Amino acid sequence: MEKCSRFFWFLALQGLMCFLLMLIIPSDPKNAVVLGLSIFRLASVGGFLLVILMLLWVGLQVQKNTNMGWEVQAFINGSTTRINLAHSIVLITTAGILGSAIFFLAWISLYPRYSAYFLRLSPVILFMLLICVQVFLRLRAYFSNLSDRICQFRVKINQSLSKYKITLIFTLILFLLFGLLYIQLVERHAQNVNIYPQFSDQDSYMDIALKAYQSGFQYKGDRNRTPLFPYLMAVFYKPDMPRVIFFRRSQQMNLALSIISLSGIFFIARRYIPGGQSLVFTLIAAVSLFVYKAGYVQPELLFYFLFFVSFILMCKLLLKPNYWLSAAVGLSLAFSYLTKAAVLPTFVSFIMVYTAQLFFFWIKNLKNQDESKPAKDVPYIRVVNLVVMVAAFLALLSPYLLENKRLFRSYFYNVNTTFYAWYDSWEQVEEGTKSHGDNIGWPDLPSEQIPSLRKYLQEHTPQQILRRFASGFEGEVKFIIKPYSRFNYPAIYTITVIALGLYNIRLSLQLCKRYFFLLIFTGMFFGINLISFAWFSPIAGFYLGRFLYGLYLPFLFCLFVALYQLGKELQTIHFLSKPIQVTDLVWVIHMIVLLMVFYEILFFTPNRLAVGYWYGK
Repeated sequence: MEKCSRFFWFLALQGLMCFLLMLIIPSDPKNAVVLGLSIFRLASVGGFLLVILMLLWVGLQVQKNTNMGWEVQAFINGSTTRINLAHSIVLITTAGILGSAIFFLAWISLYPRYSAYFLRLSPVILFMLLICVQVFLRLRAYFSNLSDRICQFRVKINQSLSKYKITLIFTLILFLLFGLLYIQLVERHAQNVNIYPQFSDQDSYMDIALKAYQSGFQYKGDRNRTPLFPYLMAVFYKPDMPRVIFFRRSQQMNLALSIISLSGIFFIARRYIPGGQSLVFTLIAAVSLFVYKAGYVQPELLFYFLFFVSFILMCKLLLKPNYWLSAAVGLSLAFSYLTKAAVLPTFVSFIMVYTAQLFFFWIKNLKNQDESKPAKDVPYIRVVNLVVMVAAFLALLSPYLLENKRLFRSYFYNVNTTFYAWYDSWEQVEEGTKSHGDNIGWPDLPSEQIPSLRKYLQEHTPQQILRRFASGFEGEVKFIIKPYSRFNYPAIYTITVIALGLYNIRLSLQLCKRYFFLLIFTGMFFGINLISFAWFSPIAGFYLGRFLYGLYLPFLFCLFVALYQLGKELQTIHFLSKPIQVTDLVWVIHMIVLLMVFYEILFFTPNRLAVGYWYGK
């Protein structure tokens, strides 16, 4: 009894502290009624005092061993038959904890002009959070029974959803509402903020598109920008079209491409993770990345989508190789290369991992033959798959590569990788090969002035090279920590996956062993790209984010798949000695993130896109 009464007195003491916190918050003279307090503050103060007195009274009843005190004690200890009431309180306190967390996240994320409202509400929400957490923990005796009821409730919901196709209807409605809001936000930003093609390199892509149209699509770009996106722009060009109209039409084309890409992302993700998770994944991609770049005449969103498709196909080829999939990998990488010439490191790293896997199975088959066991994997089939992939890649790129060799002396010529990467700043680039015709042919410079890897290593010390990498990684970390969106969704899922992985290390190691080559490839995929971006950062400057966000979709998708796989394999975890279904926990996390996405698209994104922020970099 004494322990139970202390519980209520402790809650009352917390309420008193929050009450004092409310009183010391600066008052609002414009709305003051009595003692500098507004009507809202007076009502909050009165409510606080009422709750504090009620908690003290309940604690006193418990201490005096009254009938009410015994009932409260029995209820808290779980020795009462009022199961339904206890479950309702647990659910209400859970909702209160989640709502309080969202409140404080919103306060952190919103603009300063909204902070006054949050400041005045914070003592109330803090007190509610403290009560909910402690009541939630006190009623843990009802958790096991509640968990069973939640599972039964979920089964009934799933049966109803399967019967009436509610999931499909809900997804379509959500896509329609988000789509309309997405189009409105992108169009507003395109018409009010991104009104000049001179922002970033939009003007350059328009010039390439015009030259391609005028040459009958024989002009293939300036070798800084690849031709696929300008060719799509040229399709919508009409003779004598004013440049302003062409700019607007190109913006609308990119908006349409972004919607098609998001639809493709959803259906691709649906093949590997459940539909609800695919929906959350797609909405995160739309809110945190696509909505900010769809209003620009730039190929980034098209490249992000194609690069994501290539990554998925490469991972699938490592797991289940076949001829058609090999051709699809080669073609998708070729289309990605024609959008932005940044896929060669990925292509080379995949060939390395695929070849290592081939040798692994070859050695394994030799061992099986010695032990008179049947071969489970035929190495020559993997060799043929590798040949098909490389052939498809080169066949699609052959016109572009042959012209590169004829005009620029190198099949995979690109000014960024051939020359610019070996300068120390953009100023050196403009004074060097850029001003000597590197976009129309081999630059008109003496051979000793042409930048190259050998020349760079001869002129720089190891300390200078390390400083360049360190500076680049520092820039990458800034973009990773502070994305376009208000919430850092990859960080949320990374922490969740790491926590579940560490909960059962043995199982995590078994999964790593099962997907060993897939993990090696994903590690090389992200590692090599991050290293190359860090090296190029002195040239890219504040455009570094455009490179880095090419990894956003693959990385987020890896987290979703890892979370889904861990949920299936772990099945249950124990919290406060009570079993919790991991699939239920994962479902709750996705629902919380979905609420954050709703908040962002409704309250944060419109304000962010309406002002003069520029996302073309």
